[in-house]
Amino acid sequence: MPGFNLQALTNIAFIGDKVGMNMWEFKSENNKSLSLAFNYLAQVVNGVKWNHNTLKTVDLTTLPPIISQFPSKFNSEKYSSLLKKALEIIEKNGQNDKLQEFWLLNIN
Repeated sequence: MPGFNLQALTNIAFIGDKVGMNMWEFKSENNKSLSLAFNYLAQVVNGVKWNHNTLKTVDLTTLPPIISQFPSKFNSEKYSSLLKKALEIIEKNGQNDKLQEFWLLNIN
């Protein structure tokens, strides 16, 4: 499922915060980063079709846990707006029932 790895990486970054490691802004030798991966996946919220050969397309209900971590780390209205938009689409599509686990698992 697209987004699963990114969810795991955001969880690792969140744990890194607890031990003084800033994984949010880490860049690999070839300039790959958590925010770069997030921005690539987030295009789906803005209507870009997922054109990759994966077993499943991007399920927007899996993105709020990921998106919700970014506004506080990068102080960006862009991420807050993206979360709002994703939640609006989920509401419009009647998929709110899939969000329960997000709200239960992401209470800080």
